[in-house]
Amino acid sequence: LVEHKLEQPHFITQYPFEVSPLARRNDDNPNVTDRFELFIGGREIANAYSELNDAEDQAERFMAQVADKDAGDDEAMHY
Repeated sequence: LVEHKLEQPHFITQYPFEVSPLARRNDDNPNVTDRFELFIGGREIANAYSELNDAEDQAERFMAQVADKDAGDDEAMHY
């Protein structure tokens, strides 16, 4: 992790959709989401995203999480 090294203000953007299950996919690159985090002085100041409002996409993501959990992924969630 690099968080503690981000002394000057930094925006981290374009999170993979797999780690942002409630964030909307980016229109130009569907592999990432419209999400950002702001770090200043090594601390997270803000964490925000455009809310996912596509019911089919959300259901697919939740089902993928269940499949990952059933396959032994301890970090996956059952929804």
